[in-house]
Amino acid sequence: MFMRNGYVSDAPFSLNGMNISECSSYVYMGREVNMTTDLSPELGRRTQAAWGASKGVEEVVRKARNTRLRADLFDSTVLPALTYASESWGYASW
Repeated sequence: MFMRNGYVSDAPFSLNGMNISECSSYVYMGREVNMTTDLSPELGRRTQAAWGASKGVEEVVRKARNTRLRADLFDSTVLPALTYASESWGYASW
């Protein structure tokens, strides 16, 4: 699969005689990349990953009385899932 910008013609792309299909976005190193630099799909993926991580430790957090332990569990499981690859988002997209 490949993506093309507005400067490239709509001619078909082939490699070793095989036609390569065009796509509008793909996941590269855990981050969704698209030609419009729209962050909405990526933010949705990150939110979903954070919810999944929070569900994984929900039972432990519910039983824990120590607020510091709860914060540490959030910092070590949910926060990395939420902010993965955020350093590559860029400020212009916000």
